[in-house]
Amino acid sequence: MNRRRPSVETHPGHPDRLSDGATPSAPNSSPELSPRPSQTTPVILASELSAERPAAATAGGVDLVLFKGDFGVRAYDAHCPHRGTLLSEGHIDGSEIVCRAHGYRFATDTGVRCHPLSKHQGPTADENLRPVSCTIEGAQVCVALDARPSRSTLPSGTQPTPPSGDQALDDARAHLGSKAHPIAAPRSLAELPSPPHWPLIGNIPDLEATRFHAILERWADEFGDMYTYRFGPKRALVISGADAIETVLRARPTTYRRVSRIESIFRDLGVLGVFSAEGESWRAQRRLSMEALSQKNLHAFYPTLERVAARLLDRWLAKENAFGRAPPTRHDDEGNDSNDSNDSNAWNDSNAWNDWSLTPEGKRSSTPQPHAAAPTPTPFVGATPVVHPRRIQIATDLTDDLTRFTVDVTTSLAFSVDMNTLEQGDDVIQQHLQLIFPAISRRLVTPIPYWRYIKTPKDRALDAALVEVRRVLDRLIASAQESLARRGTDAHEPPKNFLEAMLLARDENGEPFTSDIIFGNTLTMLLAGEDTTAHTLAWIVHLVCDQATVVERLQAEVDEVMGDARIPTLPMLKQLRYVDAVAQEAMRLRPVAPLMLHEALEETTINGVKVPKGTTIATLLRRPSLDRNNFALPEIFAPERWLGEGPAKTAHDPNVHFPFGSGPRICPGRSLALLEIHLITAMLFRNFNVERLGDATRVREHFAFTMMPRSLEIALHSRRTRAEAL
Repeated sequence: MNRRRPSVETHPGHPDRLSDGATPSAPNSSPELSPRPSQTTPVILASELSAERPAAATAGGVDLVLFKGDFGVRAYDAHCPHRGTLLSEGHIDGSEIVCRAHGYRFATDTGVRCHPLSKHQGPTADENLRPVSCTIEGAQVCVALDARPSRSTLPSGTQPTPPSGDQALDDARAHLGSKAHPIAAPRSLAELPSPPHWPLIGNIPDLEATRFHAILERWADEFGDMYTYRFGPKRALVISGADAIETVLRARPTTYRRVSRIESIFRDLGVLGVFSAEGESWRAQRRLSMEALSQKNLHAFYPTLERVAARLLDRWLAKENAFGRAPPTRHDDEGNDSNDSNDSNAWNDSNAWNDWSLTPEGKRSSTPQPHAAAPTPTPFVGATPVVHPRRIQIATDLTDDLTRFTVDVTTSLAFSVDMNTLEQGDDVIQQHLQLIFPAISRRLVTPIPYWRYIKTPKDRALDAALVEVRRVLDRLIASAQESLARRGTDAHEPPKNFLEAMLLARDENGEPFTSDIIFGNTLTMLLAGEDTTAHTLAWIVHLVCDQATVVERLQAEVDEVMGDARIPTLPMLKQLRYVDAVAQEAMRLRPVAPLMLHEALEETTINGVKVPKGTTIATLLRRPSLDRNNFALPEIFAPERWLGEGPAKTAHDPNVHFPFGSGPRICPGRSLALLEIHLITAMLFRNFNVERLGDATRVREHFAFTMMPRSLEIALHSRRTRAEAL
C-alpha cells in the first residue's frame, strides 16, 4: 500500500528514543555570517533571545527558529527535517536543540543533525536544518532577503554560506510543499474511484457520525489509498497512504488547514481557540500552549500528577465492595444514563455489523461481527481467561474515572486550580463537557447548519451545557485576573500558568486576546486533555485484558521497577519500556484520532492528483499502521514489536505511526498525554488485576470526534504488595 522509506536510527522499533553512541558529524568550523545584505526583515526583538531556549519567529509566511550562544545568533527554518515539527517548540540541551516530537537533535551553531541516519557517514544536507542569514540591527533581529546557492547544488563537503532572502524562503517553502510523484499530467479528482452516490446529496446518507471513521476505512479497503466521496454535490478526497498523509501534515498551515467547517462549528459554539485557529492567530496561541506544556513545566508538575493519581487509586480502592451490585452506569451520547439490558443492541440497531473488530485473541476480523446479546457477568467468553486471585473485586465505570483524572490534571496544570472531581459526586464539569465532542461530530456530517435556526432537544442540551461550562471557566478567568492585579503590572514574576500567560499575552496584532479567545482556549485545554488521554487508557485496558502473556510481562516490569511503591516516580517511569510498548501498540490499533479533516488553501498536487483549492481532504491516520508492508502481523496486539522482539518485528516502520498527528500542528499535549498514559498504566497494573466484564466483541468503536470504546465495563482485583505478603 505504501512505499517503504529508510528507517531512522532509533532504539529498536521505537520512534521516540534515539540510539546512543552516534557522534555528531559537524564541520570543522561554524559557518561565517555573510556580509549584511541590502534588504532585511525584522522578525523578533533581540531582548527576546535566550541561550536557554529557542525563539520562534516568522518571515514571509515561513516559521523560523533562532538560537543565541557564544557563536552569536543563528536562524534556521524551524521545521524538523524528520516530520516537520516546529523546533521552536523543542528544548535546548547543552549545545543542541531537541525536537519535541521524536527527540531528533541538531547543533544550534551549525544546524547539523547530531545523530545521522548512518553511523558510517556524516549527515546529508536533507537531514540538517536550513540556515537563514540573520543580523542584529539595533533592538531587532533581522533576516536577510538576498539569494544564495541552493544547498543541493553545492560540491560534496562544501559548507554553504548561510542563506537568506527570497531564495532561502523559497527553499523553505519548497521543503514544506507537495512531495508528489513527478508525472506529466496530474489526474483530476473525477478520475479517482468513488462509492456510489445520490444526486445532489451525494454520500451524506452513508456518513453516520458515530461510525464516520469506519465507513471511510471500509471504502479505502474497497477503492484504495486515494478515492473521493461526495458531501452533497462537492467531491471530498480521502487519502490513507503514509507518504500522502505526511505531505498534508507537513505542509500545514501554509498549504492546508483544518477543514473550514470545523472553525465554523466551533464558532457557533463560542469556542475560538488554538484548535480551530489558523494562520498568524494560530501561531500566537500555539506558542502559549506549547510553553504551558513544555518538558520543563511537566517535570516540575509531576508531584501534582502523582497526587491526582493517588486520588484515582483511592477512588478505585473505595469501591472494593461494589462488585456484583449494580453494573457501572453507562451514558449515551447526550450524557443520559443507559443501563437498559438491551443497550448493547439498541444503541445502533441499523448497524448490527462491526466494520472493524478484533477477535478475543486480539486479531483483526475480516468477517463482520454481529453485536453480542445483553452482557452477562461471565468474563472472557470464547477466550483464554487471565486468572486472578479474587481478593478485592471492584466494578467501575472506567471511562468516567479516567476523565475525572484528566480534568483534574489539566485544570491543575493550565489554571493552577485543583477541581478535585475525583472526590466529588456526579455533579461535576464532565457531565457538561461530554456533550460537546459528540455534537461537533454530528454537525460535521450535517450539510445544513440547521441549529442556527431550529433547536432540537440535543441542541438545547448542548447550549445549556455550554452555559454551565462558561460559568465555571469565567470564574477561573476572573480569579486569574484578580491574582495578576494583586501582583501588579510592574512585577517581574512570570505568569504561573497557561491562563495567566494568555491574559498577559498579545495577539498577532499586538492587542490583548479577546475574552472569547481566552474562554475558547481554556475550554480547548479541558476538552483535549479530557477525552483523548482517558480513551487511550481505556483502549489499553480493553486490549490487554485477554492477553495473559502481556499482563504477566507488564506486571513483572512494574513490580521490578516500582517495588512496593503504588505510584511510580518520574525516574521509575523512564525505566518502564514495556509499559511504553503497550501504549504504542494500543495507539497503533485503536488511535483515538483515526482520521483528520483538512482543506486545501490553494490548488496543489498530492501523489499525482490535482487538488483544487477548497477541497476537503480526509486523512485516515490509522490505515498505514494496519498495512503488513509497514507492520508485520498488523492485526495482532503485540507490544514486543516496539522493543524489536517477537515474530512481529520483521517489518516495523514507526514512521507511519501517527497517533498524535505530525508536522507543525502535531498535538501540543503529546508529552503530557504520554506522561499520564504511562503513569496510570503502571499504577493500574501494579495495584490491580484487570478483568473485562463480558466478551471482547461487545466493545465497539464509537466515533464522537475522538474514537472511544463503547460498552467497556471492567472489574478490578486488588493485588498484594510484597510487604503485605510477608
